Amino acid sequence: MDEKNYTISDEELNKILLSSPLTLPDSPSSAGMSAGQIKKHFYKFIISLVKKINEKITGIMDGINGSVMAHDTSAISHVDMRNEISSLEASTEALSEVDGALGNQITSSVSEHNSSTSAHNDIRQAVRDAEDKAQNALTIAQGRSKAVVYDSVSELVTVLAGGLNSLSVGDSVYIKEQGVPDFWVSKKYDEVQTSNVPESIFAGCTLTAGYYELVGVESGVDTSVFAKGADLDALAEVVSGKENARILQTSTGDVTLDDGKEYDCGTRTSLTLNLPDILPDGYDVIINFISGATATTLDVPENLVFKGDDCSGGHLYPIKNRIYEINIKKICSVPVGVVSSVDYEVIE
Repeated sequence: MDEKNYTISDEELNKILLSSPLTLPDSPSSAGMSAGQIKKHFYKFIISLVKKINEKITGIMDGINGSVMAHDTSAISHVDMRNEISSLEASTEALSEVDGALGNQITSSVSEHNSSTSAHNDIRQAVRDAEDKAQNALTIAQGRSKAVVYDSVSELVTVLAGGLNSLSVGDSVYIKEQGVPDFWVSKKYDEVQTSNVPESIFAGCTLTAGYYELVGVESGVDTSVFAKGADLDALAEVVSGKENARILQTSTGDVTLDDGKEYDCGTRTSLTLNLPDILPDGYDVIINFISGATATTLDVPENLVFKGDDCSGGHLYPIKNRIYEINIKKICSVPVGVVSSVDYEVIE
């Protein structure tokens, strides 16, 4: 700050002192000065001094205000802060670009994930398993299971590994070769699997080939004592021409099938059939029941083998709205039921 502009100079101070009491004569009254003139010398210089001081203060404040304004409007004031702000703005812009790129990447990744056929394999497999079970239940309920026949297990594996894709879960696969079980389709895959055949083929074993997993039929019966096809065909002829000289029994609960009787079980949503502890030679019974609007759930001994209408893998799967007649005989020590059914309409 320039001292010449903002201090009271000696010249200015001397002019003020000329009006001070210092300039009065030793005897103002004798010099002819009135009381009023004498009084002016006592306060006039003070007023002049105060005015001069106020002028200097005003000049100082104007200078400060001007400097502050110049500072505020200067493009180079607070360079360090301006540089910091500029750096922050650049960082913010860069972060915005990264955020946009990251958002696009996330969106793209989510879209790719959603359209990926390999995402969530555990869920996809669970859905396929559920579909297989549902299809199996539907197939059994609708009686649409089909069966195929092969000479041996090795032929079955060769055909399936070759790409056969016409079977469904629940279908039966019969093997002509003696001493091995038949199979049923327990699972169907979306892709061809590596063949996995157990060294020992037995009821309950699992093999994989082509699109399928198959399970050996678990009957709990020694298949070597099963009746041959010719025996069953002969039995069917006997059944078709059966005698009517039987004792007719009406049953509403579980049924124990005594030899030489015919059982009329009426309409059933569930039916349990029991065999005697000992089957006499020539064992022969007949059972009739109606599977109504709700298909009958049938519970029978494990060693009872069925052949005929609505049978698959030695089991009978009743279909709704049908009348069933079953003739059970003892053949080669094994109880065999030959099944026939007649369609009918349920009368509400």
